[in-house]
Formats: sequence, C-alpha cells, structure tokens
Amino acid sequence: MKSIRKAVVSRLRRKPAFQPRPDDVFLVSYPRSGNTWMRYLLANLLEPQGEWHIENIGRVIPDIHETWPAEWIPRRPRILKSHYPYRAQYRKVIYLYRDGRDVAISYHHFLVRLHDDKRDFPAFFIDFLHGRVPYGAWHEHVAGWMASRESTCSLLPIQYRALYDNPLKSLQRVGDFLGYQWSNEQISTAIEKSSYLRLQRDYQARKYQSHWRKGFQGGVKGGPGKWKEVLTAEQNELFWEITGSISEKLGLEYGL
Repeated sequence: MKSIRKAVVSRLRRKPAFQPRPDDVFLVSYPRSGNTWMRYLLANLLEPQGEWHIENIGRVIPDIHETWPAEWIPRRPRILKSHYPYRAQYRKVIYLYRDGRDVAISYHHFLVRLHDDKRDFPAFFIDFLHGRVPYGAWHEHVAGWMASRESTCSLLPIQYRALYDNPLKSLQRVGDFLGYQWSNEQISTAIEKSSYLRLQRDYQARKYQSHWRKGFQGGVKGGPGKWKEVLTAEQNELFWEITGSISEKLGLEYGL
C-alpha cells in the first residue's frame, strides 16, 4: 500500500506546480466515480467535430494529475479534471459523486489489477473506510466538497446514479452551470459517442492495452448497485457506521 501512495506522490512531484486561474472550472470526483465517462461526454459536447478517445481527451479537459497536453485546445474558462479533496482555490466545481460502496469495489479492482495491490477486498474495504488509500477516505472527500457550497465555492453536484439513469437531464444541468445551451440532439449524440462500449474499445485498442491484458477494462463498468452482490451485511453495517452522516445526506439506499 505504501508503494502505491509513494508512486502517486512521486508522479505529482515530478510535474510543475499547477497554477489555477480565477475562472477555471474543475471536474472533481473521488477516484472511480465516473470522471472518465463525464470527460468523454463533455469532450463530445464542447468539441463535437473531434474524434475523442482515451489518449487525446486531455486536449479538451486536461487532467491536473498528468502532464499538460502539448496540443491542448485553448478555452476560457478551462475545464480541468481533479481528484483532490476540497481546495479553497477551486472556485467553480462540477462534483461527481457515487455510492461509496460501489466506489470501493471499483477502486479495489483498479489497484489490484494495475498496481498489484495484495489486499483482499475485506482488508481493502477497512482501509478504504479509514482513508488508507490514495486521496483519503471517500466520505471525507464527499463531505468536504458538499460543505464547500456554504463557502465561496460555486458547486454543481452530479450524482453518478442520476447521470447513469438520465444522462440527458444531468448534462442539461451541466450546460446551464457552464453557460452552454446544448440541444437535446447535441446531448443525445454526445451520449451515443461516449457509450460504455466505446470506452471499452478505446481502452482495448490504444495505449491502455496493458491495462486490458491485466484484466482492467477502465472507465464506467455499468449501472449502480454492484455493492449488493459483493458486500456482506456486516460490511454494509460498518459502511453506515463510519459514513452514515454524509451517506444519509446523499440519500443512499441503506439495505442489502
């Protein structure tokens, strides 16, 4: 686990310090919460003539955790991806959040397949709840950003379940927040071009081939509720014991 965290820190230290602009818009989420899918959707709305995939999507929405793309398409305001917990310098934020139990399952799969994490899921789940993973505890991350609505941050929360169930409505909210008047036809086209099958093909066919061979397919893996197939009743009780305050505010389903 320490080696994973050190790798994240080392990668971030190699990059020049990121300098936010006052008008930047940040697409923020805890890892494994649908950020890649949202980047595809926005890229296909902001630059509909482009052919966007996992290798060039940063030209439209750069990832501040990665090297800035050389062929970035200039835009003001910039829209930038981030996984950081609450940061006061982020003044305008689209915050994508997902049921923490589904996040835990996806995050464990990601770390096991790509970073050779040796923990089984029960051990990982304990560490996840206590923040012993990159970017800290899920519930603290979500609670911190949700509380920012009471400060100087202009925040649009987008629930992953709502995005999955009704992407058109969710993207209309995003468009209003960003000041874009996207038609239903434009949004529907972007949704079609950002389908799960498209994400799968991109991961399989491009530089993420090594990810695919390791059994990680990346991106969105389907609908909410996977936790019901994986978590035990005891694990669900522990989840609510630790995260109950923010989970109730989010309206998450309690029972198995």
